[in-house]
Amino acid sequence: MKIFRIFSTITLILILLLPIYAQSKRNIKILGVAIQGNKTISENSIKIQSGLIDGKEVSYEDFSSAIRRLWKLKLFSDIQIYVDKVTNEGVFLIIKVDEYPRLGKFIVIGNKKIKKDKIDEEVNLLTGKVLSPYLISESKRKIKNLYEKDGYLLVEIKEELKEGKRENTQDLIFNIKENKKVHIKNIEFEGNSKFSDSKLRRIMKETRKRNLFLFRVGEFNKEKYEEDKNKLRAFYRKEGYRDFEILHDSISYSSNSKSMFIKMNVCEGPRYKYRNITFSGNRLYSDKQLLALLNIKSGDWYNAEELQKGVYERINGLYMDQGYLFFQIVPHEIPISDNEIDLNLEITENNQVSINLINIVGNSKTHENVIRRELKIFPGDIFNRDALMRSQREVFILNYFSNVTPDVIPKNEKEVDIEITVEEKSSDRANMSVSISQMHGLIGGGGVEFNNFLG
Repeated sequence: MKIFRIFSTITLILILLLPIYAQSKRNIKILGVAIQGNKTISENSIKIQSGLIDGKEVSYEDFSSAIRRLWKLKLFSDIQIYVDKVTNEGVFLIIKVDEYPRLGKFIVIGNKKIKKDKIDEEVNLLTGKVLSPYLISESKRKIKNLYEKDGYLLVEIKEELKEGKRENTQDLIFNIKENKKVHIKNIEFEGNSKFSDSKLRRIMKETRKRNLFLFRVGEFNKEKYEEDKNKLRAFYRKEGYRDFEILHDSISYSSNSKSMFIKMNVCEGPRYKYRNITFSGNRLYSDKQLLALLNIKSGDWYNAEELQKGVYERINGLYMDQGYLFFQIVPHEIPISDNEIDLNLEITENNQVSINLINIVGNSKTHENVIRRELKIFPGDIFNRDALMRSQREVFILNYFSNVTPDVIPKNEKEVDIEITVEEKSSDRANMSVSISQMHGLIGGGGVEFNNFLG
């Protein structure tokens, strides 16, 4: 309806301006712009945002652009542009808008299981905010997610709008019917013949059916459910079933809405073995050396987890410790028969990289020399990933910093700068992390707490 109205107003402008277009190909001059319907947004602001300003020469396309610009502000429920008057010198325009109301009070009714403070923190609905249909819908979705995380999957939320005390304000009221918490009664699989239902249920550690004898409450969490489905995929691919798929899954409820039933239809596919394993593009190391490091041989069952470790931890680590920071390796899995694959590892070694500068950032209280004397890597050295990680650890165990993050910044094809960012401690908790850059991802890290480290 709104889109139709916008196009109809543009068409109206075009019809009224046709005589001018027929007489001249020049732009049309705006002689005046009147604003109608605005309540809280100033006339001048609407003119500036639309781009339709007194004295400006415009083309037909500028009217469409004006509406798009005003629409993107998400302040108006309707926008219309009319031609008020046409003269030989130009046109007088009217921009008519309907503003969305502003939020007065935000009220929640019926919330017993989740406190209003927690809801407020999640939705962040402040007085004066533009109360658009999108904002209301998003707020309902966020509140529903809060309840679903606590197992209240059947929560119902209805909105109500009432006139606020101030002009163009409305109070937003959410009436919540929490309903009962839903517990998982059963998880059933179809299509599995290699592993039993009970085995697959054990893989899904965060989505467990209710068993009070084993102290399992059987609560359902949508995010953890998706994680468990990924664990299921990883399990099968670790066992050689690289074509495993979850064809579809469904969730149903008991008649009293207290129990949930999960049904998952899977396709296991064949179990694969490696046939031929080859390398291409490697000059620095022989096929035999790389194959030993990969730790996979012909006749082994396919194992996606072991392949990832061999390729991206062991082989990638070998090259990076020798300064080949821009080293790339791409595994190509080629199915040969119903249960065999060939594996080709395509390698691009690129140039060996040396260190240009090492910069220390974030040390406002700690002298730079205190940090530098712990480093195991120096300007002019060939880049070494292991030395960089040891440097990070040595700086971290000084116990002066809550975070120590080395970042490798490419300078050119043969040089890199290293930037070590430290966060000086304000408490006796400490964490550490490591990154190489967006190109190369993490090269180390972890979460560690050292409370009273020397005590």
